[in-house]
Order: sequence, then C-alpha cells, then structure tokens
Amino acid sequence: NVVHRVVFGQERAHEVSRDYWKWKDRLVECEHILLRVLGFQMHVIHPHQYFLYLVRELEGSEALASAGWALLNDSFRCTLTLQYNPESIACAALYLAGEVTSQQVSREGEWWTRFGVHKADIEDICHQILDVYDQSSDEIG
Repeated sequence: NVVHRVVFGQERAHEVSRDYWKWKDRLVECEHILLRVLGFQMHVIHPHQYFLYLVRELEGSEALASAGWALLNDSFRCTLTLQYNPESIACAALYLAGEVTSQQVSREGEWWTRFGVHKADIEDICHQILDVYDQSSDEIG
C-alpha cells in the first residue's frame, strides 16, 4: 500500500483482502527462490573504486570521469554485477564514457588489456548499459 500511495498519489489504496495476502505470500515465495538461485550471495563488489583507479592511472579528464560515473550508476539497473567482475564493468564504463564524450581514454591502443579485461566483455557490457537507456526511453515514450 505504501508503494501504491507513492505511485498513484491520492487514488484509493487496495483493501487488505484474501487476494492481498495471496499475492504477498507468492511474492515472498519468489524472493526465497531467487535467494536460493543466487546461493544467498548478496554481497556485490561495486566497480566504482576500480573506475576511480582507472581514471587516475590513465590520467582521464574530469568530464570523462563524470560521464563514466553516471554510466556506472545507471548500470545498476541491469544484472551486470552478477555477470562480470567489477574491473570489467569499470573498464567498460570508462570506454563508453570515452565514446559518449568523444574523448580519448588513453594513448595506448587497447588499454584495457593492462587491467586483464577482454574486448568482447567490454562490448557486451557497453551494449547492456546502452540497453538500459533504450528501455528507459521506451517507458517514457
């Protein structure tokens, strides 16, 4: 009912009925299944610290860092942290920030190899981050 109030404002809230309890129990059941599938491993290492290290190491600009930081924040709207290590996500965010801001990340060719990241992973991560924006624009429009 709290979420309903936030989303729908003054519209009348749902009454607490048998259907309400049925849906609540079903939701809790689904949450338990999800936790079991994840092996109760809910600790996620955020890629932000690696990203800051990359920006410093590669002497990236403030604009590049700001764009990459925003991309990292938006990446939490998908399942990247469950699929890739934080170093790969950080490299991909920096790569994508370079593309978005039209700035060169590094004079080195494939700078991400210095950090043990593969080009294929960067490309997949970038596509998934961009898909977040596509989904958001679909929801708006």
